Amino acid sequence: MDISVTFNLSLKRYAGTEDGKIKVKMPEGATVKQLLNNFKVIPGEVGLIIINSEIAKQETVLKDKDELELYPVVGGG
Repeated sequence: MDISVTFNLSLKRYAGTEDGKIKVKMPEGATVKQLLNNFKVIPGEVGLIIINSEIAKQETVLKDKDELELYPVVGGG
C-alpha cells in the first residue's frame, strides 16, 4: 500500500525531509503503530494522529492511498 505521511513540528526529524512529508509503502493490514515502529518513533511522542482528515488511533489499520498526519504531544501551562 502507498501511504502519504506528514510528520509535523518536532516529529519532522523522523521523515528526513525539510517539510516532513514522505510517501511510504506498507503491507496490507499494517497499522499506524507498525508504521511508527518502522520509523523508530519514541513511544508516547505522537499526541495526535489524523488519517484522511479524521482522528485515528495507533491501532487503526491503514488503507492504500491514506493520508496520515502526525503531531507531537504538546504541553504547556
